[in-house]
Parts: sequence; C-alpha cells; structure tokens
Amino acid sequence: GKTHIDQLDDIPLIDIEYNINRVLNRFSKSMFDSIAAIPLLAFLYPWALLRRRSGRELNRFQQSILLLPKVLAGEMSLVGPPERTPGASRNGSMGSTVFLGKPGLTGLVQLNYRDDLTPEEIEKYNLYYAKNQSILLDLEILLKSVSGTGKS
Repeated sequence: GKTHIDQLDDIPLIDIEYNINRVLNRFSKSMFDSIAAIPLLAFLYPWALLRRRSGRELNRFQQSILLLPKVLAGEMSLVGPPERTPGASRNGSMGSTVFLGKPGLTGLVQLNYRDDLTPEEIEKYNLYYAKNQSILLDLEILLKSVSGTGKS
C-alpha cells in the first residue's frame, strides 16, 4: 500500500476530548476566575503592591498576585499553563493544535517547576491539565500554590 509509518506523524491517531474545550467548562472556569479574583484583588493585591514598592523581594506567589488585573480583564486565568514556556509549544504531540487554556497565574507546570524540566515534561503537564480541567482541579492547584506544597 501507499501508507508508510513515517507519514503517521502528521495524522492524529486518536481524537481526544479535552475538558478545557467544553463550553460548560470554559464558562464555569471564567466565572470562577472572576468571582475568585475580585476578593484576591481587593485584599492581596494592595499588600503585594506595597511590598514591591518598599523594595522587598517578592516570591513567585506574590509576583502572581500582581497579575490579578489581567485575570479580571480576561487575558489570563488563575490556573493554566505558564504565560511563557521556553522551548515548548501550545501544540499537542504529533503537530495537532490543542487549546491549553489561557495562561495562568499558577498551574501544574508552575507547581512542579524545576530548572531541569524538559519541554516534553512541560507539554505533558499542560496536556494533562487540558484533558482533566475542572473547578475541583483548579481549586486543588490553587490551594497547593498558596500553601507551597508543590515540588518547587
């Protein structure tokens, strides 16, 4: 036949339904982001802003707090892939485009970040999140980020 194994690289063999692409999940995630960001912006944002202006060094969590206005503007999400992922693309394996969600203030990559994290590992974390996204997973990631129980 005309089929060759090297031609399969461009053909997605399995069409996976990603939770992040479901309309109800996108809507509930957007509502969750807006509802959760308002009190965080009111109470934590001024504190982080004062720390920065006083010259104190901010940790990763405190720097994320300063991005809360972008969550309310709809540019970012509380939980999602990193804003910039060096060496990794927002495409799934085999070249198929996968929507991974809006960049997040925190996420699986951010929780598990280490200096030797490979682009393949970053892609696995991002795809796992896109496939399994739910409000409960977002809450778990947020709680681990706040408590500092990630691997970083």
